[in-house]
Amino acid sequence: MKSQLSEYKPGIEIHANVSNHPEQATFTGWIVITDRTKSDQVRDSRVTPRWATPAKTHEEACRILIQFGRDVLEGRATGGDFVNNG
Repeated sequence: MKSQLSEYKPGIEIHANVSNHPEQATFTGWIVITDRTKSDQVRDSRVTPRWATPAKTHEEACRILIQFGRDVLEGRATGGDFVNNG
């Protein structure tokens, strides 16, 4: 499992998690949004999209997931929404 971290805003991070096996031809994954903006607690939310078409590379999957995380944080997407619809 490979992961890519992106800071959305100070204290809010998007972790893209993509499986990565040598024999894989396509890649999918999920995100974890970590919110550290409240000093008294850290909140993690795992969000899994539905993949219309799996990504062809690990990097492409991470890019799609990071954008999906931004869309979730901005209210344009929720878990189960389709990503990579072409």
